[in-house]
Amino acid sequence: ELDEILEEANRSARRPADEQVDRALSVIGMRPQHRRYFFERLKNPMWAEPLAKRGVFGHPPEAVKEKDGAISFPLWPESRYLGSVAQQDPETVMKVILGIPETDNVMVQWDLVEAALAMPAQVAKEVVPQAARWAHCRYSLGLPDKLGELIIHLADAGESDGAFDLAKALFALEVRE
Repeated sequence: ELDEILEEANRSARRPADEQVDRALSVIGMRPQHRRYFFERLKNPMWAEPLAKRGVFGHPPEAVKEKDGAISFPLWPESRYLGSVAQQDPETVMKVILGIPETDNVMVQWDLVEAALAMPAQVAKEVVPQAARWAHCRYSLGLPDKLGELIIHLADAGESDGAFDLAKALFALEVRE
């Protein structure tokens, strides 16, 4: 049934009907493997806004602190979906990103920067305040390099204010105890 929903979703060039979205979410349920399968295969950007209105992007996973002290960063298929459709509908994806609650999960932040990089700089600049907060995340895993790419993307397109604001946040010294 999920394959049928995806086939219909990816074939259509229109916004999905409420019933389609509700059906998809009902079939997916809370099963992580179904969510991953759905969001990895959904290629229609017209689904982003209706999914956001239903709260699908409202709960990004946090970093997981293991008992042995290790920290893991769960992938979030929802953020990967946004990155995959950002070039097709940058305005909508930008608005969805702005509505995503803060998370210390670097993998989610990485995906959202990837989405911003796929957008025209004039749209991506709206994500700068959020990205500037990610620059201060206690875990980095290469995120500063990815933020540097976003600075270049903005600067190359003449969005110097956004580029400067993000650079200022990225290079700010922060003392941690």
